[in-house]
Amino acid sequence: MHNLRDFRPDLQAAIEQLHVAGFDGEAYVLAASMEGAYGTALEMLSAIGGAVLRVEKFLGPDIPGEVQAAFQRALIEVRKALPALN
Repeated sequence: MHNLRDFRPDLQAAIEQLHVAGFDGEAYVLAASMEGAYGTALEMLSAIGGAVLRVEKFLGPDIPGEVQAAFQRALIEVRKALPALN
């Protein structure tokens, strides 16, 4: 996990973009996953990756382009540690 790029700034920006687009509930889900207390880094990555996937699936084609790009960058990093994340 030493080669993971810090994707959290991208997700913080995505949270703001979701708020601006009116997706406050989805922004909350993502923010909560990033602010949780986790016992291990893998638990944190799993929670954040799962939240990204849930929000992405829920929004479908309504997802803003910048948010989708941030999600994809985050998922690339998460899957370095958790390749089975779906």
